[in-house]
Amino acid sequence: MNKNNRITPTELLLKIDSFNKRLYYRVKEGNFSFAMWDNDPKELEQFIKTGKSSPIPDDIEAYCLPSFTEIDHKGIMSFFVKECIEDPGKRKEYFSILRRKEGYVKLFVQKMKDDDEYQNFLGCVSSLYDQIFNEWVEKNKLEKYFFKK
Repeated sequence: MNKNNRITPTELLLKIDSFNKRLYYRVKEGNFSFAMWDNDPKELEQFIKTGKSSPIPDDIEAYCLPSFTEIDHKGIMSFFVKECIEDPGKRKEYFSILRRKEGYVKLFVQKMKDDDEYQNFLGCVSSLYDQIFNEWVEKNKLEKYFFKK
């Protein structure tokens, strides 16, 4: 969290850390909530493609944030390791985590915190996560909820 105890777009998007976890912004409540999908991730993607907004009831105005796949944490994290981690042993450890199919986001973030690299990570890639978040806000015409004039 930032100094105002508000979650940043980077921290918010890092919470979408698996294929079956979807995060929604609920307009009336002014907050974010998770919906889990217990079935095959391919079924979830198909569900989304059908135009159904979410497993959240239709009478609740909610907007789904980008999916785990759309965010591409692995690509962003790989960029950070290539550009910012100089120690060959540490690079190997980070890339070992990123080779996992599932669960790598939490492990990667924890490793960065343990190695005192988390602030460097935020400095290096926050603009990428900000861009993903801002594009989502604009696509859904939610500027009035997130951007002050």
